[in-house]
Amino acid sequence: MGGPQAGFFPRVPVSALARPAAWFDPSRLHLSSSLSVGSGFGRGSEALQVTSLSYQFQAPLWMNVSLGNAFGPNAPRSGGSFFLEGLDAGYRPFSNLEIQVHYRDLRSPLQLSNDPFRGSWTR
Repeated sequence: MGGPQAGFFPRVPVSALARPAAWFDPSRLHLSSSLSVGSGFGRGSEALQVTSLSYQFQAPLWMNVSLGNAFGPNAPRSGGSFFLEGLDAGYRPFSNLEIQVHYRDLRSPLQLSNDPFRGSWTR
């Protein structure tokens, strides 16, 4: 039974992209997706699908990137309607100091939320 310890070397070279990166920890990566559907008087139905990728870097630093895809009569008719829905980043160097940066591209009323924790990393 060959392995790296037994001196096994594959005949086909393995790309550096196929090797695990020391800086990347998959347990710190979170993926979520949501679908919101709404309708209004005389406007028809609209839908918004949002996929969020969150990564917790070292303890005080986090980032969340959200990609949106709009459906309905008011959605852009161009080649694809994927867009950067949101970008959130935060840095907490001390327990009493936290710096956050938020970006939102509001294209649909379905993006408006009363959830104060939307986009922030749960600690």
